[in-house]
Amino acid sequence: MVFSSGDLASGLQYQVVSTEPEPTADQLDASSERPEIDPRYVQLPELPTLIRELATEIVADSPTKYEAAVKLQQFFTRTGGFTYSLETQGHNTEALTDFLIQSRTGYCEQFASAMAVLARSIGIPARVAIGYTGGTKIESRWEVRTHDSHAWPELYFEGWAGWPSSRRPRAARDRAPPASPTTRCRGPPRPRRAPTTRARAPPRAPTPPRARPTAATG
Repeated sequence: MVFSSGDLASGLQYQVVSTEPEPTADQLDASSERPEIDPRYVQLPELPTLIRELATEIVADSPTKYEAAVKLQQFFTRTGGFTYSLETQGHNTEALTDFLIQSRTGYCEQFASAMAVLARSIGIPARVAIGYTGGTKIESRWEVRTHDSHAWPELYFEGWAGWPSSRRPRAARDRAPPASPTTRCRGPPRPRRAPTTRARAPPRAPTPPRARPTAATG
């Protein structure tokens, strides 16, 4: 991310090199054993019993952690009856309970954090990533603005660079929904400039003709 609190980033150039592993569903199934990872990725605050019971109900009869993760995705994208809206109840435990149990209405932050909480509650290490979608292609360049801000959950599977990307495993396209259980999380709309008109100056008053000097006669 290029960030400045004062200077403009316009015209700056930088290069990023990255890699994106594409494990198959079978490979993720095989890596579903509890990994050795920082315990903070499975820690949770005190949660209402309803939330833990919901997670257990969603992933019931899942033979592996990967299959459980797929069921969590399906809950948010297909079977849970969720609605996308920028109007939410907040960011505390009460708001999480409302989102999961009652209203099921929110935007990317609610979807991502709720899936991470449910994953952790069943023993899958999870975290929430915050960044941007791909932006908009303009001729030969891509423009990424605040409007493209987004949040998504990442679940840990051992042996695949830790945190798989938000794409589905290539051998499970028909078996798993997209890993990010949201539509694009749009930021606040960009303000539009109010139309302006140029104020015209009032017309000048006509200048009276100068009096010609006359010679006195006597």
